[in-house]
Parts: sequence; structure tokens; C-alpha cells
Amino acid sequence: MSQPDDLKTRARKLQLHGLLGHWSDVATTEWLPLLLQWEADARQQRSLDRRVRSAISGASSPCVTSTGTGPSGVTAVPSRA
Repeated sequence: MSQPDDLKTRARKLQLHGLLGHWSDVATTEWLPLLLQWEADARQQRSLDRRVRSAISGASSPCVTSTGTGPSGVTAVPSRA
């Protein structure tokens, strides 16, 4: 695949519809590959940040509620001490 086609595929994958609408104006610019890389990197970082926040907030959730059932409705098994 040639570079302009590859860049257009990347822009489609990123759903940059405004950029794609002006593709004939920007397809041969020097900055386009860098812009697409910046956008992909920023989206990947935001995705990672969301997963980390979700994991952190999920870690503080109690395993068993005050009613004695777990998050999926499973009743807690008493421990043998």
C-alpha cells in the first residue's frame, strides 16, 4: 500500500471525518503523518488512563455487601476459622 493510501486508512480508522473531507488539500502535506501519530498516541493514552481509573475505583468496591451477597448476587461463603 502506498503511503498516501496508508495515511488515509489511518485517518479513517481514527474516524477523522473533517480531515477526510479535506483529504485532497492535506494528503501530501509534511505534517499529516505526525498529526495522525499524535492523535493515535493521545487516544491510546486516554484509553490507558480510563482503564487505570476503572481498575483503581473497582479495587475499593467491597467483595460482599452488607446483605451478605457479592456483586453478582452470589452469597458469601462463611470462612472456617
